[in-house]
Amino acid sequence: REVRLRPSSFPRDPYGHLTNQAAHFCLGLGLSAVLWPLWGIPSALVIGALYGFLWEGLVQKWVMPWDSFEDSLHVTTGGAVIVSALSYDWPGLMVMLAVWGGLLAVGVWRRS
Repeated sequence: REVRLRPSSFPRDPYGHLTNQAAHFCLGLGLSAVLWPLWGIPSALVIGALYGFLWEGLVQKWVMPWDSFEDSLHVTTGGAVIVSALSYDWPGLMVMLAVWGGLLAVGVWRRS
């Protein structure tokens, strides 16, 4: 029997949305940290694009396009945070953390 993770946008579940997007953020952060020595600053964009194409596109089949885009955006943001930190771009790091905080706040608010 095939086990599949069903996509969810966590309607009326702000905590579910918050924790789900924190996991996407951490995924992007971790993968970009590993690839940063090889690819440098573009690694965050590469990881975000690969996540969107491979997982959201090929595995999840883009059944919820807005949710897939939002998930990919959080993966990319997590990658951008670690890439900024590893590149000693402290102003960029603060901007990316603020962007991510804004994305989370809007997502949680929409589900409240």
